[in-house]
Amino acid sequence: MERFLAVLLVLIATLAIIHIGQAQSPSQQGFISLDCGLPGNEPSPYTDAGTELQFYSDATYIQSGKTGTVASNLESMLMKPYATVRFFPEGRRNCYNLPVEKGRKHLVRAWFFYGNYDGRDVKPKFALYLGPNPWATIDLEEQVNGTRVEILHIPTSNSLQICLVKTGETTPMISALEIRPMGNNSYITNSGSLSLYFRVYLTKSEKYIRKPDDQYYLYSHFAEIQDLRDDETREFNMVWNDEVMSTEPVIPDKLEITTMLSVSPRTCARGQCKFQLIRTNRSTLPPLLNALEVFTVIQFPQSETNETEVAAMRNIESTYGLSRINWQGDPCFPQQLRWDALDCSNTDIFTPPRITS
Repeated sequence: MERFLAVLLVLIATLAIIHIGQAQSPSQQGFISLDCGLPGNEPSPYTDAGTELQFYSDATYIQSGKTGTVASNLESMLMKPYATVRFFPEGRRNCYNLPVEKGRKHLVRAWFFYGNYDGRDVKPKFALYLGPNPWATIDLEEQVNGTRVEILHIPTSNSLQICLVKTGETTPMISALEIRPMGNNSYITNSGSLSLYFRVYLTKSEKYIRKPDDQYYLYSHFAEIQDLRDDETREFNMVWNDEVMSTEPVIPDKLEITTMLSVSPRTCARGQCKFQLIRTNRSTLPPLLNALEVFTVIQFPQSETNETEVAAMRNIESTYGLSRINWQGDPCFPQQLRWDALDCSNTDIFTPPRITS
């Protein structure tokens, strides 16, 4: 089976690997940063000391679930947004409804840290959905130190539903949720959304991928932090499996981040993928790399249910004071999670389903 495994080995062909940190506070316009499970008696929003981001209670964006706090011996070790959780002992699907800008690219990031919040020491495994489509499997038995998932996605409506779906005996939970609006000219793919496979800030020089059939988009970030003398030059080529990736060598700008991307997806069909930075003959200095991001393409083929009909159902729910635990997420899909008492019609996955009764 080993010959079927593709291995991406990131080789930094350099004597100097340099990490640059930026201390400035980012603009937070349009950001949604949710502390899931933040107690009602604590201020919302608050500014997280570690990130200088404003975090809000998630209670405005979800109508179900209960709140908890990680074990006391762990609480002091965590940043504040990750010390509380919202967990979902009732219902199979529980969903956040978040305001977004239709047609604009957004970064969506979800954090999960179990922290023995319930004192049972039973780490959960469950599914994460984006609207009617599966996004990721969260398995905290394997990720004992917690995990996060991250995706770059263009919503097809002004509301984004992020759903935790129970798939076994354990209880889904979440620690924090973040939404960031992005420029549509950043992180471009031929189709689909980009799911973060790994991001490395070069504390290590190797990273492996073992999925032979996937396609990968690479984003390499460079910045010069040294004052070069007149007789010094730093330039290099990016090489993927012995193929030069750009027509011109990379020459990092002083204290300015330059991002180089693979416009078309890369594959590991030959069994081993190798990414190298190789300095040119005229370069007197070795290559440098600040950070490397690798994304896989994920497709969300199932269309969301007709927006007008979903809005009508929400009005009925509000007018008559209905409260059904399974009336969350997309009303029609996936079929096994369809809302109670609804019938839907659907011609194909690309056409929005209709509510018929």
